[in-house]
This record gives sequence, structure tokens and C-alpha cells, in this order.
Amino acid sequence: MKVAIPTTDKLTIFGHTGHADYFLVLTIENGKIIDKEYRNNPHSNREGHGNVPDHEPGSNHNNHSHHHEHEHSNNHMHHDENAHDEMIKSIEDCKYFIVRHVGRRCAPSLKKFNVRPVQVKGNGEILIEDVLEEVVKMPVD
Repeated sequence: MKVAIPTTDKLTIFGHTGHADYFLVLTIENGKIIDKEYRNNPHSNREGHGNVPDHEPGSNHNNHSHHHEHEHSNNHMHHDENAHDEMIKSIEDCKYFIVRHVGRRCAPSLKKFNVRPVQVKGNGEILIEDVLEEVVKMPVD
């Protein structure tokens, strides 16, 4: 069985699923994690949202201010219904998706690809390692 968890820092469950940089995909057999991999989230901000990997927008380079601007339109990936399908398709081999919140645009895609969302409750950051004990006990059927 495979389980996906959205993360950006590879330590915590990212709060805004669609903007997480990665999905940690765990392969679980007989209550043990036998494999893990990080898959890029095709819907994340670092995938074509105007971000440049070596610096932050508004950062100061050689004493000059550098500002990024871009337009938001209705066909921007964040607003594109197909983008959620693309995101979930990247984890369609997973039975469960451990999340902080399921957005209204993401829920239909999860259903379409038969990936079950499991919402984790809690305030503040939730460490991935803190939920692993429960994750390995999840039903296989």
C-alpha cells in the first residue's frame, strides 16, 4: 500500500496541499515502511509561478531592489480545475493522502483517482514522523 503526504521542508505536513513542493510517498507492507520517495508536485508554486530558485522576490541584489510581477488570469494553474487532476494523478498509485485540509477543488480529483484523503488535526506544524505510527496501521482494503 502507498500513502502520500504533502511537504515542502520534508519534515512537516504542508498546510496548503496544492502548494507543497513535494509529495512524500511511503510504501507500507505488513505495518512497516519499506520504501519512501519524494515526488515533485506539478501544482506547486515552484513549478512555473514566477519563482526563481536562487533568490526570493523583492530581494536586494548588488544594492538594487529586484521585484517580480506577473498577472493572474482565470487560466493560471492555481485556478485551473485540470491542475488538481494533474496533481492527484502524480500520486494516483497511493491509497491514502494524508493532509491538513482538503480544498473544494481538490476533493473531486481525489475521488476521480480513487485516492482517499485522511485529514490530520492539530494546531501549528505537524511533523511527518509524529503521524507515521498511525499511518502504518491504516487498513489495506
